[in-house]
Amino acid sequence: MALFDDAWMKGFQEQWNAEPDLAGALQKINFNSVIGYGFPKDDTCTGFINVVDGQVTEAGAYDGRDLSWDMRADQKNWEKWLAKEIGMTGLGPVSYTHLRAHETILPIAYAVICLKSGGGGGGGG
Repeated sequence: MALFDDAWMKGFQEQWNAEPDLAGALQKINFNSVIGYGFPKDDTCTGFINVVDGQVTEAGAYDGRDLSWDMRADQKNWEKWLAKEIGMTGLGPVSYTHLRAHETILPIAYAVICLKSGGGGGGGG
């Protein structure tokens, strides 16, 4: 399983949906987005998730659909975020109030929430 391939994204979907603080917080703000994940030098994203009312309803290898968010970072940075459970502090100036990052894959998801809800800079949507 490679980072952001179909199997990895489906595992990410399971972890996202199993995290009540994450899905619940997103449901409260009616969060709906298609989020692509990948690397800056690639022409397209590698993987995607489709979030409807805070829950990931689809995930897999990127299929060319329109994105609300295009999350790109170098392999080294993705690996750092995934390996160290660094939480929100390592993702830059974002606010996360009551959210917590206790699983290694979730800091990436939390960055999306915080940028979408007004904390931090960059991103879109």
